[in-house]
Amino acid sequence: MKFVDKLHREEFEKLVKKCNAQPGEKDIRAAVYLLSSPLLSRKKTERYVHPCGIRFSELLDNAGAWSCSERGLAKLAASLFNSSWKADVNDVFWSLDAENVDLALEALRIRFQ
Repeated sequence: MKFVDKLHREEFEKLVKKCNAQPGEKDIRAAVYLLSSPLLSRKKTERYVHPCGIRFSELLDNAGAWSCSERGLAKLAASLFNSSWKADVNDVFWSLDAENVDLALEALRIRFQ
């Protein structure tokens, strides 16, 4: 797993513990990987992570004022966590810079490899 920086890794590990994600739970780990990224962690996304799961309904409701990139990554995180949440590929990727494209692609690898 590739992290943006040391803080991203630390935030990821903290949120994995907070939601009790097990090593084989690729859906949770992929979502937490995005939520712990520098772009989303500054939005205090950890408050939506709980031992029983991730409150994506509340997170996405509050994401209305976020940038297109932030909303795109949040929608991708929700979709990787649960396929009932839909994330359009164009909506997610069109506004991302190179670093965040790499982040989104790594989340896809975590979930599907």
